[in-house]
Amino acid sequence: VGYIPDRVRPALEQLPGVQQVEKVDDHTLLLKTTDDIRPEAAQAVVQNGGRLLSLDLDLPSLDDIYTRYFEEVRHEEAAA
Repeated sequence: VGYIPDRVRPALEQLPGVQQVEKVDDHTLLLKTTDDIRPEAAQAVVQNGGRLLSLDLDLPSLDDIYTRYFEEVRHEEAAA
C-alpha cells in the first residue's frame, strides 16, 4: 500500500476470513487470512482511500507444512 489512511486497517479487519492485520511499515500491511481474499482486500484498500502498489500471496512451502505437522505430532506424543 502506498499510503495507509487510518480507516484502511479497520476495513481490512472486517473482511470475512481475515485473522490478523499487521502494519509492517509506513507502506506495508500484512494480512493473515483463512482464504485468498486479494480481490476483496484490494477493493477495501482503494474504497477507503488507500493506494495499492502491490498485492502478494505467501503460501507455505511443502517443507513448512511437513515441519509443522511433525512438530504437532511430537507435541501430542509428549503430552500423552
